[in-house]
Amino acid sequence: MPSTTLSRPSHFSTAQTSCDPSVSGATVSGTRGAEAAGGAPALVSLQGVTKHYKAGVQGLVNVSLDIPKGGFLWITGPSGSGKTTLLKLLYGAERSTQGVVMVQQQDVGKLKGDRLSHFRRQLGIVFQDYKLIPNRTVAENIAFVLWAQGVAPEEVQRRLAPTLRLVGLSHKADAFPHHLSGGEQQRVSIARAIVATPPLLIADEPTGNLDPDNARQVMRILHQLNRMGVTVVTTTHNETLVKESPHPMVHIAEGQLSWLRR
Repeated sequence: MPSTTLSRPSHFSTAQTSCDPSVSGATVSGTRGAEAAGGAPALVSLQGVTKHYKAGVQGLVNVSLDIPKGGFLWITGPSGSGKTTLLKLLYGAERSTQGVVMVQQQDVGKLKGDRLSHFRRQLGIVFQDYKLIPNRTVAENIAFVLWAQGVAPEEVQRRLAPTLRLVGLSHKADAFPHHLSGGEQQRVSIARAIVATPPLLIADEPTGNLDPDNARQVMRILHQLNRMGVTVVTTTHNETLVKESPHPMVHIAEGQLSWLRR
């Protein structure tokens, strides 16, 4: 157990949510409500999704994609191709111009207000720039997600220790973000994203700011999470990491999605 005494902000009182992750692969489909291999509904399903921005900029063009529960999908492509747009559609930070985005059989485009906030708390999201709270310790940054869900203090402590061990940061529980390397900060970000056991982990260029050794360490953690049953969707520019991985891969260029490896 980390030695730190966690200080929970008093304004959190949201009801607790729980997710049960479970199994690997991804499929393209052209029909709404498509099912993953084996007949189970896809955990993530995009059907005919187009996203237009102002000045005629196209983020995505008629993208259809199904990702089964327990899948791992690489999304590659140049900067500005639509990779981040796709991820933002999955957690409701953007809305599609056309088409349907389904996550856990919920139409994300129809979620608003408290329903959207509740939905996002069920997902794990990892950002390239970490987004850690600078005046909170590693343990507090990770626990913050559980506090927001109204998890009891004893349950927060129970989850915290194994999560820190998983990302190799048990010895850094009481450290502040400015005392950590970039690789360590990204591992804190991953720990924060997974401590609530989400069924889906969305990682936007999680190795983009890291040296090769730290990048591989982060990817080992993502692969381990996937083996534990978490569905992982991650974008990357790192061709070396992608080549070292056996998982399915798509490429986005000018908003259009194509398969590089199934």
